[in-house]
Amino acid sequence: MERLRKNYFILVVFLLIVMCIIGACGKKENSDEISITSNWKLVSFTVNGEKTEVKDGFDSSLYPTFSCPDGVNCVVSNGKEGHHGTIEEVDGKYMITFDGSSIVGMEGTISGNTLTLVNPKGTVEMVFTTEEK
Repeated sequence: MERLRKNYFILVVFLLIVMCIIGACGKKENSDEISITSNWKLVSFTVNGEKTEVKDGFDSSLYPTFSCPDGVNCVVSNGKEGHHGTIEEVDGKYMITFDGSSIVGMEGTISGNTLTLVNPKGTVEMVFTTEEK
């Protein structure tokens, strides 16, 4: 009887482990979720309340850009100078920290296919979009 209980316990533990493995393998990311690593195109930017809409065919060297190919290291430019930083996702928001830069940091949010970056003072906002899914 004791041996039967031991075998039953081992079987139950084994089945639980198998179910956990199958459950973990079965998880897949939401394919509709846009990633911070997407190819972002500037839509508009606002500096001290003055909003600029970006038209097709703009000279990207004159306007802000954002890229984060690996999901950790990013570059935010102000059109002239690239600021290298790192990204950490916290509660659905992306916190960007810049090293050796005049920019203190930025907070990013993704809603639909739109990425919005805002500086801590709220005086600069950059809005990007992507066609990726």
